[in-house]
Amino acid sequence: TQFVLTNWVRSWDFVSSNTTVPNTAAVATIAHGLGAIPTKLRVVLIQTDASARNGYPQNDECELLSIQGTTNNPAFAVSADATNVTIARSNSQFSYQVPKAGGAAVDLHSLMTTNNYFKIKVYASL
Repeated sequence: TQFVLTNWVRSWDFVSSNTTVPNTAAVATIAHGLGAIPTKLRVVLIQTDASARNGYPQNDECELLSIQGTTNNPAFAVSADATNVTIARSNSQFSYQVPKAGGAAVDLHSLMTTNNYFKIKVYASL
């Protein structure tokens, strides 16, 4: 028996456009159109400003669930059903991110919601 190994990597079945980060105590709902609950889901913050923000240059992606609210509570919750991915934001206005170079976490609230320097992007697969 002869085997041929390849570097095959499956692509995502759905990739959203950049979506506005929800304000505090609000949700963003993104229709994925897969017709079933995704088995793989990745939700990121994408830095959209031409100037580096918190050490992240334009188009860098950071896992959304790495963003913390106050007192080590999550700032976001992510869920999916057969139709949508829902991103819920906590009622805390604080959303802390560790800088790309490390160090003390920085609050992104105004960068995400006032200045829109960060957007949400969803990847999903069956």
